[in-house]
Amino acid sequence: MISGQIFEQRQIFTAKVDFSDGSGAKERPVVIISHNNHNKSNQDLICCPITSQLSGRGRVIYPKDYEVNTATLEIPDSEIKTQYPIILHKSRLYPLKTGRVKINKQLAQKIVDDINDAIKS
Repeated sequence: MISGQIFEQRQIFTAKVDFSDGSGAKERPVVIISHNNHNKSNQDLICCPITSQLSGRGRVIYPKDYEVNTATLEIPDSEIKTQYPIILHKSRLYPLKTGRVKINKQLAQKIVDDINDAIKS
């Protein structure tokens, strides 16, 4: 993490994400889904991992679903693993080397809906 880094909802960072079975970890992109007010006052953020391995179990994202600060960034179709939200400390998050990247508001709402559907009784 860079000192003074701002963490915003919908922003994508890189983080070392542990495997659910505890057998290891892998560097992967994650999207922050916790609200900005939470992010400002807490060290732990709620995130969802992103993978390029499309399984059909998460929320597929396409290049049109991103808000980027550069027109030259090539983004492959990916999948947000909405079924596996995780808590990450800010110190484990690193900005993307390509610059600031966020998902759009419509996709963010779909992620929240997916998580709500998974925990509804």
